[in-house]
Amino acid sequence: PWLVDDQIALERQLNLQTLQRQKEDPFQVAHDQLRHQLYGDGPYGHDPLGVEAELRRLQRDHLSQQASRLGEQGAVLVLAGQIPAEAQQLLQLGLDGGSWATAAPPRLSGPSGLQRTSLASSQDDTEQLVLMLGATTTPLGAPQALALRLLHCHLGVGMSSRLFVALREEHGLAYDVGVHYPARLGDAPFVFHLSSSSDRAAEACRELLHEWQRLLEQPISSEELGLALAKFGGQEALGRQTSSQLADRHVLVLGHGLPFDFADRCLQEAQQLSPQDLQAAARQLLSRPSLSLCGPRSALQAAEAVWNRHPLSR
Repeated sequence: PWLVDDQIALERQLNLQTLQRQKEDPFQVAHDQLRHQLYGDGPYGHDPLGVEAELRRLQRDHLSQQASRLGEQGAVLVLAGQIPAEAQQLLQLGLDGGSWATAAPPRLSGPSGLQRTSLASSQDDTEQLVLMLGATTTPLGAPQALALRLLHCHLGVGMSSRLFVALREEHGLAYDVGVHYPARLGDAPFVFHLSSSSDRAAEACRELLHEWQRLLEQPISSEELGLALAKFGGQEALGRQTSSQLADRHVLVLGHGLPFDFADRCLQEAQQLSPQDLQAAARQLLSRPSLSLCGPRSALQAAEAVWNRHPLSR
């Protein structure tokens, strides 16, 4: 990369402006707060754009050092579509007869998150309260990660999902509700998020905690598991419709140090899971959640009181 000084300065300023704007969004404030609760000062503990103080210090020399090391810890190249027979030779033409020394991405071992229960609150003079309840779990491809993926489909995918029906349709609590469970090389977060009116803060917190506790105490029904499996299969099909999507999927899988056919294996293995398997995964991985709140003072006090009385807080 050229790494021209004025372009580095421009990109730095754009990223700093984005981070500053995010501080004005209650949802983003709650999310960033929860990240730090779950991961501390580790790489998952802040926005992917970085930390403001570090961004301000970054100079051309720092970026040059990182650019020279690209691929040392593993890299993947995926081609999808109509691939010419001489693809490898064509790619090597740009290397001036040499080769780019790299290796397959490794799997990580050991926990990357903090296994503890905590509460964090940020005051914001708005008319709504944002609640995020989450825990660190396991990397993509780890034991029980597939069970959590099915729980994610059951709880947060579509208007028939458990949280949408229970919190929005039955209780009328949610401006926005869902589940966040991204693919990670380290211990991924599993997060419930809910935005509700500030005058119903206590009820919103109580019902959100109830839904989390329900996962630990009660297995989902066979019908609910069947619907979750259908959603899981549908998501896989939707993600494989174009060459670009296929390439993205395989880069994700191979970049996590997993086999090329990992996604197909998951579709087969998911059919063998039972409601009890999903409950066992929840009990092992979700028993110590942390709660992040952002909203007006009165709503924070009401939600905090509910949390402090709830068994999950202990």
